[in-house]
Amino acid sequence: MKTTRPIAAIAKGLNAEDGSLPDWIELLPAGERITGYDGRSWLNDRPQDLLSRFERRPSPLPIDFEHGTEAEPDGKAKDIAGHIVELEIRDGGSVWGRAEWSTLGADKVSSRQYRYISPAFYYEIDSGRILELTSAALTVDPNLSLTALNRRGASLPETERESTMDKEKRRALCCTLGLADEASDDAIMTAVASLKDGKAKAENAAQMPDVQKFVPRADYDKVVGERDTALNTIKRSGEAEIEALIDQAAQEGRIAPASKDYHLAACKASPDGLKNFKAFIEAAPVLDLAQNSGLDRADPAKGKAVLSADEKKVAAQLGLSEEDFAKSLAEDRKGDS
Repeated sequence: MKTTRPIAAIAKGLNAEDGSLPDWIELLPAGERITGYDGRSWLNDRPQDLLSRFERRPSPLPIDFEHGTEAEPDGKAKDIAGHIVELEIRDGGSVWGRAEWSTLGADKVSSRQYRYISPAFYYEIDSGRILELTSAALTVDPNLSLTALNRRGASLPETERESTMDKEKRRALCCTLGLADEASDDAIMTAVASLKDGKAKAENAAQMPDVQKFVPRADYDKVVGERDTALNTIKRSGEAEIEALIDQAAQEGRIAPASKDYHLAACKASPDGLKNFKAFIEAAPVLDLAQNSGLDRADPAKGKAVLSADEKKVAAQLGLSEEDFAKSLAEDRKGDS
């Protein structure tokens, strides 16, 4: 991919020597190879491309002072000397621009305070080919015009220019990377490489988790299933214990048979339900009705009941056998029903 950057390339003397304002300014000299005062050189073998790109600009080229346009992060110089509103190619491929001067610029040029013009342009780093003029500057020192400058985005396609970063974005990047605001390019690249290495390690860790902290899902499901089975077994065992205890309490006359469902629900309602029920039956008196009725010992299929102690006494007083008395009681109950 072609990489480019803007630079204040060379300084040219203004073509008016008598103090008058020049209408046309020579921005780039003739010849395919242009050499600056510091020995660097650039290729200007396609001057027509410069005119084509200039015509596609939404606004004229600014003429500023000492490359203020290129130096400002927003690309807007505080003082403007004028604008280049037209370009043309002359003999030998030199590029000239027609200037429209501001009052400030006209005063500085006509008073000969500024005697040189210095263009800024984008160029390919590999070949040095000039791609697009970006601004022009009035300067008093030609050597300053050879300093590389940063500039906002130009009208070149992304594939033909180098992306530059303003100070605020660079400061934000350094902050994100945990670096000082003035960190060098090498420090930034090292921090980015460290992040990439950390990302790779994290991805590997995700694929191969620590066996001390994680288990396969199949093993986890197996353990959970065994736990649930054990809990269900314990639950059923506990329910069987509750039911047996309630039946025993009913037989002993400590609770009424009709209240068995109530006590069963109470025992299951809370973790302390069984404990509370045991405390209750230990302190509960024996119910005479439950003990003496014999209803809980009745065998409906055989039509006979087991006599209670009181019933046996009654049978003896009546001179009846226990069996005859039990039959009599069974017949009485049938008649009542």
